[in-house]
Amino acid sequence: MKNKNAYSILICAVSTLVLFCTLGLATSTISIYLPYIISHGHLMSTQGSSILSLRSLSSLIVIAVVVDIFYRKVKLRWGIAIALLCDAAAFFTYGTAEYYWQYCFAAVLAGIGYGIGGIVPVSILINRWFKTNRSLAIGICTAGSGVATIIVPPIFVGLAENISLQAAFLGMMTMTIIVSVLCMLFVRDNPMDIGKQPFSSDKEENIKNRFKQRQQMGCTAGSAASGSSFPFSQSACGCTLYVQWRI
Repeated sequence: MKNKNAYSILICAVSTLVLFCTLGLATSTISIYLPYIISHGHLMSTQGSSILSLRSLSSLIVIAVVVDIFYRKVKLRWGIAIALLCDAAAFFTYGTAEYYWQYCFAAVLAGIGYGIGGIVPVSILINRWFKTNRSLAIGICTAGSGVATIIVPPIFVGLAENISLQAAFLGMMTMTIIVSVLCMLFVRDNPMDIGKQPFSSDKEENIKNRFKQRQQMGCTAGSAASGSSFPFSQSACGCTLYVQWRI
């Protein structure tokens, strides 16, 4: 039955913005603003590299150890909002830092934001809100990070060169906070929480129904053949496998 829920599309749009911030702004584009951090903070190249390594290490630890426990206790929309606020705090710290340890602290915040607000909670959301077309929805969401790597660098460089590095980071912080607010306003953990149904399309539902029907036909043929001679049973089983393979 046709059940195209427009709210599911809104969930996909907000999830795209989430990955735009957590994966795009805070992670993928770090190579753009790292040279500015090194120059502004008068850091050595090894210190700049350690900031990048610290961000990667913290996100790895969070994904491997913390994220599962975290989302057992915290709702998805709260968890994603917290992750976005961690990224916003990281951008604020990057923009106002004067010492090496402050940049390291910002890197840890960015790693935490990516760890608990990255692809893991977004995948869970899409799985709950989309009964069909899940692969398409996930693809659209992850494209958000790719869009960030295209449009953010020229904007960031323009702000850093023409105004200040602090203004560039404050702009990123502001956008991340806006997405966090959108997440709190619109994201719900389950469709049933607001009386909705997951997104589904007729085409994929019909394919699944045809597959189930042909499976049942194959099982019926196999059962009918079980009381016959052994060669015929083998033939019936072969027909069953063939029907499943053809679908």
